[in-house]
Amino acid sequence: MSGAGLGAASLLLVAVALCFVRERLWPLMRRSRFLFLAVAVLYAFSTPGTLLWASQYRWGPTIEGLSLALLHCSRLAGLIACVALLLGLYSRQSLLGGLYACVRPLTCLGVRVERLVLRALLSFEFVSEEKPARGLITRVLASEAPSTGGIAVPLHVELTPWSRIEIGYLVGALILVECAVRWSQ
Repeated sequence: MSGAGLGAASLLLVAVALCFVRERLWPLMRRSRFLFLAVAVLYAFSTPGTLLWASQYRWGPTIEGLSLALLHCSRLAGLIACVALLLGLYSRQSLLGGLYACVRPLTCLGVRVERLVLRALLSFEFVSEEKPARGLITRVLASEAPSTGGIAVPLHVELTPWSRIEIGYLVGALILVECAVRWSQ
């Protein structure tokens, strides 16, 4: 897919997320504002090309850099919209079940899949908080986090089998991706 097509698809994802999970999307976008700013400044000022305004130092934002900054910021917004859609439309157990099903083949390589899924659970919990607790990382590193006293706490993961329609959607999506890749060449 071309850069402009991917940027447009990302903006379409943002529009879909605004329709369905607006209350999830805005906090995630607001938290990412400095990441957007960093991407925009880096691309705008470090991409060679035609300067936007004349400068005696020959340093400043370029037209090509601004177009790349817009493209990459739209891609980042699309990625954040996908995360908002996943967090807003699926339960925590469904997300973990899907992740577990995707990474389960890595057990033959010696990866401890349960630990990976547990880390993802902790990341989901942190992302889904409205206001993250101040000093959370410091407390965790200092082992001041509440513990269960060495008692194993069960983690329930929902594994559902694939239906025929889901398999059809997957095959259709793969065909569309293949067509898009061949069309862009």
